Amino acid sequence: EHTFRGATGRFQAPDFNDSMASLIISCKLFVQDRIAGGEQLSGVHIFALHLYTLYCSIFRDTCWAMRDLDWPSIKVWRPFIWYLDQALYQLNTASSVVFRGLKLFSGSGADGQVASFLDGRWPKFLSDYQKQHTPKYHVDNLVMWPAFSSTSLDYRIALGYASRELK
Repeated sequence: EHTFRGATGRFQAPDFNDSMASLIISCKLFVQDRIAGGEQLSGVHIFALHLYTLYCSIFRDTCWAMRDLDWPSIKVWRPFIWYLDQALYQLNTASSVVFRGLKLFSGSGADGQVASFLDGRWPKFLSDYQKQHTPKYHVDNLVMWPAFSSTSLDYRIALGYASRELK
């Protein structure tokens, strides 16, 4: 059993009653629907992309591994990350308005105010360098992040993720 950042290493998927079998069946049905609808990506690529978008520990653990360059965790998730990377490479790139669910802080010195976050006025515990290099997430500002990051065309999904741990 591998431990990820304090997690138990157990599979977690609240939307699927923590059942890997239910998650896999759901992904397979999604792949069938997409292929039947004329999707040109291969089934394995559709599967990887869909799995990455679901709220489960697979998403969380692979993101943490890639963001933190946690090599033991990357080794565990390497096959999935490879298929995901190949699928992303095959997608057409486009410029679009997307929403990213960056976590908003509360407690431990943070003010939890959305406006402070959007304006780049981060909590006091961040260094001056971090504050200076924080992008301003305003309409018409171009922000680029060269890393695995999840986004959505639906702002409600990003808002739900961002505010999930606010009290």
